Amino acid sequence: MKRLREKRGLRLLVLGLLGALIIPLLAFAFASPARATGDEDNTEDYSLYRLASNAAMYFSEKNSPHGDNKAPGEGMTEEWKEVTQSAAAGGGLLGYADPEFSVFDVVGWLFSQISGSSQTVAYSTLVAGNGDADLFRGMLDYAHFGAANADLGLDSMSSGISGQIMSGIGGSIMWVAYALALAASMVFWVVIQILQLLNPFMWFYEGVRAINQTFADGMINGGNKTMIEGPLEGLTHWIGKWYKTLNDISWNFLMPLFFGTTTLGLLLFKKMDRGGAIKKFAVRAVFIGAGLPLLGSMYTNVLSKFDDHLLDNHSGPTRVILMTYVDFESWATKDRLGVPSAAEIGWENGQASRDSIMNVRTSALAINKQAHQGVYDNLGLPGSTSDAHESWKLGTPGKDKESNTDANAVLTTFGILTKYLTSSTVAASDYESKIKESLARVSQVSNSEKQEWFIKDEGYGDKEGFGEDTKYTPNNHPAFWAKTGLVTTIDEENVKRFTTENEVHGCGAQVWNDGPVACILSALAMYNYLNTGFGSDSLTMYSSNNVTSGFTRENHMAISQVGTGPSKFMYWHNALTVLGAISILGFWYAIGMLAGSIKRTFSLVAAIPMATLGAISSISKVIVY
Repeated sequence: MKRLREKRGLRLLVLGLLGALIIPLLAFAFASPARATGDEDNTEDYSLYRLASNAAMYFSEKNSPHGDNKAPGEGMTEEWKEVTQSAAAGGGLLGYADPEFSVFDVVGWLFSQISGSSQTVAYSTLVAGNGDADLFRGMLDYAHFGAANADLGLDSMSSGISGQIMSGIGGSIMWVAYALALAASMVFWVVIQILQLLNPFMWFYEGVRAINQTFADGMINGGNKTMIEGPLEGLTHWIGKWYKTLNDISWNFLMPLFFGTTTLGLLLFKKMDRGGAIKKFAVRAVFIGAGLPLLGSMYTNVLSKFDDHLLDNHSGPTRVILMTYVDFESWATKDRLGVPSAAEIGWENGQASRDSIMNVRTSALAINKQAHQGVYDNLGLPGSTSDAHESWKLGTPGKDKESNTDANAVLTTFGILTKYLTSSTVAASDYESKIKESLARVSQVSNSEKQEWFIKDEGYGDKEGFGEDTKYTPNNHPAFWAKTGLVTTIDEENVKRFTTENEVHGCGAQVWNDGPVACILSALAMYNYLNTGFGSDSLTMYSSNNVTSGFTRENHMAISQVGTGPSKFMYWHNALTVLGAISILGFWYAIGMLAGSIKRTFSLVAAIPMATLGAISSISKVIVY
């Protein structure tokens, strides 16, 4: 009996556990259909995600065989056709069409589902089939612009840890190489400080000043007098006395003697080397009169020039980094991918154009300068070229006429490398938050009108008549429209080039200023761009809501390295080689210069007395040392 009761108790416990598991599952199963029966519609959804989804559904429906549509785009209003023909706004219609918002809308005509959280659109579908080849040209230009950026490496995406590992390794190596290149410049600067303090020519300042004040001032022009007015003051005073004495002896006794012997030799000895004798006399006269002040002025001024510009010599290593890595995050969020005038971005026969490939590093530098206004302003931009050899030469660092003295340039560059090696990504949600903040600050528009932008049925809250019966038409909507923006031109070789109209930059998250702001891409087009991957023949749109993990979609990297495939490694290797050469040569030359200069300083000081007395061999040693 006892055993029977134990068995019954065990069965009851098992049944209780099964009930605890089954009941919640049944409740979830019966509750889930409410999502498609109207609960969703009762929520005031102001998200750009839903706005983009509704726009994509509207576009797909108007270009499908649904209803009375007889040809692509026939059911669209003229205002919507302005959007589809604008490269700046057309991307607003190429978002993820989420079927969960309405199971009855057309979502599979132009947008092909490839997973539970992604859809794809082939570029060929954006060519209108009714004879109007320009109907969707803005959307196609937007797609080709993204594809060109991806093909050039100005924009890259990653979904797995393999890419993160590679960027972590490559970025870490480049970070160290950049730090060493800067350290080499710093060591060189330290050496220059030491050489300025130990400048042997300044030890003779007192003696030269006693003879000629002008010559003496030239010797210390810009020089560091810390040592001669401090620890070496007694030595320089003593050297000045005997130098003045030797100079007096030379002028009062030796120079007349040299003149007399040279003159007699020229008159009495016919086989005498007349030219050599005259040269020797001239060398003695020039050195004794102005040789030491002249050499001292040159040496001191050279050291001063190094001191003035050496800390600015980060421009070489910094240029290498900025021509190899693109701060895509700043470019997108601050400037909405505005194309600088010095950049070359083009599309040709299913890939980036030849000229844009040749000038990709110049484009990267121009983009980084534009994205960080005021930080890299003094870094000069090389010219463009269509020749591979010249393109490679332009990718090496050069000394700018003016260099940025602000340490912010170096710190910003380190920040770019750190973001790259940590595989930071750009989140569309962060960009959306900035757009919402900007919309909240729009005071000249009432809240009721703002609702019309997002949720009102007579505005943009219903896919039926989407944006067709409201004063805020698509070409007057803060998210769908930009007054000016991305411009495409096609040359005689059928190469599509992308530029920015009127050099409009820096619009960031601004959306409204008595109307849609002037910008490169509309706010919604930029949002969709951050949720889109661009291939050579199609684009893939990702859902922000249906993603279960970071491995089910690709994300735009905050920092992108220029180039793709083998060229990506080639550019990385070239940058590493240049930085390594700067580091090795910088350290080697700085240390060697210091050791050699200190060694020759004593030989120089020892040779000056005899050189002042006119000894040709000593004069030669002074000049060489």
